[in-house]
Amino acid sequence: MDRPPASILIIGSGEFGLTTALSLALRPTFSSTTITLLDRLPFPAADGSSIDSSRIVRPDYSDAAYARLCHEAQTIWRGADATHPLHGIGADGRYTETGLVLTAEEGGMAYVDASYATVAKLLPELGVKCELELLETREDVGRVCRTGGGALGVRGYANWTSGWADAEGAVRFLRAAVEKTGRVTFGTGEVVGLVEEGGKVVGVRLKGGVEFRAELTVLATGAWTPGLVDLSGRSVATGQVLGYLPLSTEEWESVKEMPVVFNLSTGIFVIPQHTDHVLKIARHASGYLNPTTITDATTGTTRIVSTPRTVVTDPGLEAPAEAKAAFSATLSSLVPQFSGKQLSSTRLCWYNDTATGDFIVAYHPTKAGLFLATGGSGHAFKFLPVIGGHIVDILERKADARFASKWGWPSGAVEVVTRDGSRGDGGVQMVLELAD
Repeated sequence: MDRPPASILIIGSGEFGLTTALSLALRPTFSSTTITLLDRLPFPAADGSSIDSSRIVRPDYSDAAYARLCHEAQTIWRGADATHPLHGIGADGRYTETGLVLTAEEGGMAYVDASYATVAKLLPELGVKCELELLETREDVGRVCRTGGGALGVRGYANWTSGWADAEGAVRFLRAAVEKTGRVTFGTGEVVGLVEEGGKVVGVRLKGGVEFRAELTVLATGAWTPGLVDLSGRSVATGQVLGYLPLSTEEWESVKEMPVVFNLSTGIFVIPQHTDHVLKIARHASGYLNPTTITDATTGTTRIVSTPRTVVTDPGLEAPAEAKAAFSATLSSLVPQFSGKQLSSTRLCWYNDTATGDFIVAYHPTKAGLFLATGGSGHAFKFLPVIGGHIVDILERKADARFASKWGWPSGAVEVVTRDGSRGDGGVQMVLELAD
């Protein structure tokens, strides 16, 4: 930047949008910049990927860059930095360190082994708590799951310093911190297209025709981003399935010592939510596509894009039958005492996936005035306490912006199926088919 923009318009009030707004509001560089944040729904958006009961927080990555970034975030989740603007975000049950069992079936252990090697080396180097337990047999995995049932994988390891966060609670805390700055104006409206003049993006157009203009527009719209700007071959919206199994007080007693369990061969993970006595089960996989023909509001051209289909657009929407069956089989093995017990609800959570699993935090290469903070690929939430600073470093074009290259604009269009090693289904995307 030659100078700070006089006005910045952020679209999206999830993790990326709110953390960007907070970092901009607190950074002296932007003290004279007008900051506006719009979302298509009143906060908190019921179908936003940042809004849910729980998300895994783990430094357990094969990639040391993300392992280190999670360590930095965990410092804030744990409340260890009283000077941080989000100090306290992990209090009052918003962060729980119950441990994580990372496992897989034979043939699917590459990411597990690489992750163990990364954290076993990195965390001691950083001089922080590192409590890893290598699990060499299926019996070892079953033992540390602490449910009395079978194991979800043949071997793996437990990281007893990993855990989970109350996603909605954390985002509400973040929103309050943004509001406290007094620097950000909030609004509600569904963006249907960009406003471009003279080859430059000058704002957005809302449904109904109203325009919001700014010197810089930031799209932090998650899985809705490919519908607003052409990201063909760079990112794709995929639907991931979640389910919830509420337990009575007596039932909870049999699983209350359970850690988070994540099988990288199936993609299925289970989070024991101590705050409400619910077992959340989900699948981190290549997901479902919802191909939709859309018309570009700026050019009038049409293209086929996978777009989110949620309970907001389709009230009563639930996960497909095959996903429910996979959940049932997993729970019957892991917690056989609840076999036959029905999930209270299911939902689709929409990722904006990239081929590598790296985020897209970059200026658009051909649309001046447009910056993107998207491509969370289903693993960004854990970084919430620290990611905003990195986004704004890139926005400022700082020479030492740590993730500018890693999160840069993807150089070439490819088939977008995330192959970062953490997806357990061999890269098979399914077209979403639901009964009307």
